[in-house]
This record gives sequence, C-alpha cells and structure tokens, in this order.
Amino acid sequence: MPGFSFLRAVVLWLSFSVTTVVFSLTVLCLVPFASLFDKERHSLHYVAIVWARAVLFLNPWWRFTVVGREHLLPAGQPVVYVSNHTSHSDIIAIFALGVRFRWLTKASVFKVPILGWAVKAIGNIAVQRGDKASHMKCMEESKGHLVRGTSMMFFPEGTRSRDGVMQAFKSGAFRLACDAQVPVVPISLVGAETLLPKGSFRPNVTDVQIIVHPAISSLNKSPDALMEEAQRAVASALPESQRNVRSRS
Repeated sequence: MPGFSFLRAVVLWLSFSVTTVVFSLTVLCLVPFASLFDKERHSLHYVAIVWARAVLFLNPWWRFTVVGREHLLPAGQPVVYVSNHTSHSDIIAIFALGVRFRWLTKASVFKVPILGWAVKAIGNIAVQRGDKASHMKCMEESKGHLVRGTSMMFFPEGTRSRDGVMQAFKSGAFRLACDAQVPVVPISLVGAETLLPKGSFRPNVTDVQIIVHPAISSLNKSPDALMEEAQRAVASALPESQRNVRSRS
C-alpha cells in the first residue's frame, strides 16, 4: 500500500540519518585513540559495522541472509573482495558481513562534513572517477592496505545496475590482486536490486542473500583470467535473467 511504502521510507531515512551522524561522530572521537593504539584503524571500521547492523535492526522489512560465511578468510589474511552492485543498500550488506576491509570512495564523499571526515578517518581511499592519475594512486594505496594485512573491497562493475543485470567487470581489482599476490573472494548480492532500486528513495520489503564464494587464487593467472573466473562465480548465484553480463559500449 502507498501509505505503508511512504512510512517505510520515513523510518528508513530518519534512522539512516540519525545512525550515520552518531557513527560519524563516534569515529571522529575515536581517532586520537586509534592514532596511538590502532595504526590500521580497525576499531574505526568496526564502528561502521555496528552502524550497518543498527540500520538493519531499525528496518526489519529488510532481511539479509549470509550464505557461505565459511569462505570469508580470517582477519589479517588479506584478500580482494568483489561483488555485483545494484543498490545503495549493497554498502550496508557488505559491512554486515563483519569482515575487515577498506574500499574506494568517490572523492566527493570525503568533502561531506562529518560523514566524509569519518569515512576518510577509517582509511578508505578517495578516487576521482575518470582521472587516470587518481586511479593509479588509489591502486598504490590499496596495495599498501593489502601488504599490511587489510583486505580491499570493490564493486568491479564501476556503478550500480538499474535492473539487476550484471555489467561487465573492470580489471582494476584483479590487477591489484595479481600484483599483491592475494586471492579474490567473489560475493553475489541477490535481491538487493528490489530493496532500494537505483533512482528510488522508497524501500521495498525484500529478502536479500549475500552469497560468499570460495576464494580464487591469483597465483600464475593473468588479471583478465582472474576477472573472468570471478565474474562467472558472482553470476552463478544470480537469477538466470541477470546472468547475461551486459557488455560495455
């Protein structure tokens, strides 16, 4: 019913706004502690995990189920996580896994007062889309995180799909994995495209599966071969109508 849909939207964005402000301020307050006792700032990332779980708790019409949790590697064993991308809620889903990682964030986000400062303080990496120099710098910073034992998370499609059909992957994440000689762990997000579709502000009642696939070794593989294997793994768990990977024009 339209009335309930509107009510869900009010609850979602109110709870999201409040928890995001609390999360951001908590991270900023903990920065001095992290600077002294937690150089990699994992404690700040844990605050982000709590934030995501709080958003899910306050929005019970979103039901997230994790399948294949045993494929998540232990903390301190760096990997490159890659996932399909269909919704803003994908960010919450990945945080809800509870694993340590950093990811690339649009440079414009870092300029948002309070929230952007917190995102930067955690150690996430700013990227300027379409800027080759920025991309190369991001890959160097990402490799630094991997070398120090922190995983990286990528949406290799580069942008959200409007209809859930997976777009062709870009190779950056896989070049990084080969260069750092770390495995890739593919993740399939199933159902998120109807939860909070691209261009919509009204959430739907949805069950979302977060399917974690076995790690893929990067040793003795080219980035393209690694990318194709990971893309097949992600697509394998999607509905058949979403498996036909849309090529880039």
